[in-house]
Amino acid sequence: MLRYDSSVPTWRRVTTRPVTIGGVDLSEGAKLLIALGSANHDQTQFVDGERFEIRRENAKEHIAFSWERHTCLGARLARMEMHVAPERVTSRLPQMRLVPQQEW
Repeated sequence: MLRYDSSVPTWRRVTTRPVTIGGVDLSEGAKLLIALGSANHDQTQFVDGERFEIRRENAKEHIAFSWERHTCLGARLARMEMHVAPERVTSRLPQMRLVPQQEW
């Protein structure tokens, strides 16, 4: 779900030195807007990236929480909540059912 619909679709960064990204030369102090939401739908990384597929083999390769030293501080909490929330909702609303003939 995080790959398909990230809670933070973009990050802002500023280059600290001259750098080349994707063949584009950037000077020190260049302002960047990193489109994580777009990257998570990249067709070269995720076949049919616009389709929601909960059993996608490479689903964990998303960058919804950024990466390495820029990883979101709340990433572990958010992942835990995504496990706990459905359990809590279904235990409190046992009468809840899927809509007949609903396509997911």
